[in-house]
Amino acid sequence: MVIKTVVDKNPLADCGNIVIGHRFVGREHAIETIQNRILVKNGGNIAIMGLPRVGKSSLVWKALVEKREEALKNKIFIIRINVGNISKSENFYKMLVSQLFDDLEDEGILTDKKFDLLIKYKKIIFNHSCYAKKLNLLK
Repeated sequence: MVIKTVVDKNPLADCGNIVIGHRFVGREHAIETIQNRILVKNGGNIAIMGLPRVGKSSLVWKALVEKREEALKNKIFIIRINVGNISKSENFYKMLVSQLFDDLEDEGILTDKKFDLLIKYKKIIFNHSCYAKKLNLLK
């Protein structure tokens, strides 16, 4: 009896992770639809919904995150947050702003001076907003 070791990785071994590179196949129409909605001058929002484990995150990764550098040239900033465990809207907004600031710093876009200016504007905006107290953004 001959035992042969399989060299190829099981394509289902990382189920639940984002599929990138040569392992992502098809869905060209969906990718094009997303890019035409988001990566254009006056683009808008889009909701991507579906059952668990059908590839929503992989689709968004392929359509948008892989195009991040190109989008930056057009002043479109793409961030990725995992909303799977968020149960309150204020937690969503806190996570969104936190990730945005982290990514802006990582890209070298947000300097200390610009950060101070953002904090100043945040206080001005939220002092006049009915959401300021609810979201605890002025702490």
